[in-house]
Amino acid sequence: MLSKNFDDLIDENRFASIALMYNLFFRIGPKEINDLREAFGNYIKVTKELFLKRQISFFVFRRLVVVH
Repeated sequence: MLSKNFDDLIDENRFASIALMYNLFFRIGPKEINDLREAFGNYIKVTKELFLKRQISFFVFRRLVVVH
C-alpha cells in the first residue's frame, strides 16, 4: 500500500508530503523508514524499466524509418 501511495505522491510532485511522511516515520522508528526507502527504490526501479523500454522502442522505430 505504501508503494502505490508513494508512487502517486512522486508522480504528483508532492515532495512536501513526502518530507512530512519521512519526518513522521523517522519519529516512529527504523522499520517505517526502511519501508519508505523500499518504496522509493521500487519507484526508481519501475521508472527506469519504463524509460529503457521507451528508449529501445524509439531506437527500433528510428532504425525502421531510416532504413525505409
